[in-house]
Amino acid sequence: MIDFEWYAGSIKQLIAERLNVADWEWMGSSELSDAIELKNSGIKAELDCFLETYKKWCDFHEDVKQKGIAGNLNPKQTQELIDLVTARDSERATLISHLPPK
Repeated sequence: MIDFEWYAGSIKQLIAERLNVADWEWMGSSELSDAIELKNSGIKAELDCFLETYKKWCDFHEDVKQKGIAGNLNPKQTQELIDLVTARDSERATLISHLPPK
């Protein structure tokens, strides 16, 4: 299944690198969050929104797995999944659009 903490840390590393955070390779997740906030609080806010939305998507999948209903969602659950995917993708696009170019 999706390892949210690993994914969040990876995204923070990518952003820290794009923001030219010194020694980002040696920082843990909370240090990266603090460094990103210091470099650009707007991007940090976008990152938080994206990760919150991504976590909701992950949680939905974990719930589906625990209930044993993967591949058998009812129409309401299917729409919820579509909404979560749409929100996740939208937040990711917004975050990426605010990052400095590579």
